[in-house]
Formats: sequence, structure tokens, C-alpha cells
Amino acid sequence: MCSHQLFEGKGLGGCIHQADYGMRVKSMLVLFFSITSPFGISLGVGLSNVYSGNSPTSLIVVGTKL
Repeated sequence: MCSHQLFEGKGLGGCIHQADYGMRVKSMLVLFFSITSPFGISLGVGLSNVYSGNSPTSLIVVGTKL
């Protein structure tokens, strides 16, 4: 997970740096990326406590996933 975030952050940082945006928009993009990763991790940990892999709904979702 950490190595994935490292390379994703480096790639996204390069794209943001090369983009023709002002400093304010670039700062907002970096802030949004920095906040969404820990939020997604905490959301996943929180949902894993209430997720039931054998429930009918989860079996339908897994069965219809493309």
C-alpha cells in the first residue's frame, strides 16, 4: 500500500506540477490527494468491522462485479 501511494503520489505530483494551473489550484489538488488516502483507509477499516462476506447482498455484488 505504501509503495503504491508513493509512486501514485510521484506521478500525480509531476502532472500537477506541469499543469497550467495557478498555485491555489495546485495546492488544493495536493491537499485533496493527501486527505483522500487516509480517509479511504479509515473508511475501509471501519467497514471491515461490519461487512459480512456471506450475506446475500455481498454475494450478489461479488457475483455481478465486472
